[in-house]
Amino acid sequence: MRKNTKRNHAAAAQISQHQVRERVSSNERGAALATALIIMSLLAAISMTVLAVVTHETRIAGSDLQRTQTFYAAAASIEKMTADFCALYARTSRPTTTDFNAVAAAYPTELIGEGFTFTKPDGTAGQTLIVDPNGATGTVTIPNGPFAGLVASVKPYRLD
Repeated sequence: MRKNTKRNHAAAAQISQHQVRERVSSNERGAALATALIIMSLLAAISMTVLAVVTHETRIAGSDLQRTQTFYAAAASIEKMTADFCALYARTSRPTTTDFNAVAAAYPTELIGEGFTFTKPDGTAGQTLIVDPNGATGTVTIPNGPFAGLVASVKPYRLD
């Protein structure tokens, strides 16, 4: 009878182990799905954050590029105007207001071809050089340098 009792205990142990495995595996079936959903949610949140940061940085870079291009366009325009004034004074020592306005209106064609526009601060087009009403006019004697002693007339203009 002892052998039979041992067999019964062994069979009962196997049955109870099988029932425990079934209970554990049936309880764990939803855990894998829940874990996968949590991980997918975390990955989605991380990817959305990265996308938002990249979009923001792209806007900043585009704005910086536009400012840089505008700065260099303004610098190029000033250089062209300086060269035009040099050419004007090489041609005549007493330019007229019309000559000055022609220089002021001669925008760099390369920049206009690139889509740049030149407007006054109030948004209207066209710039002119006018005599500065607040500027000191008169004559001065150049004190030193190769033109020392030369008497020059001063007439200040303003780009408007």
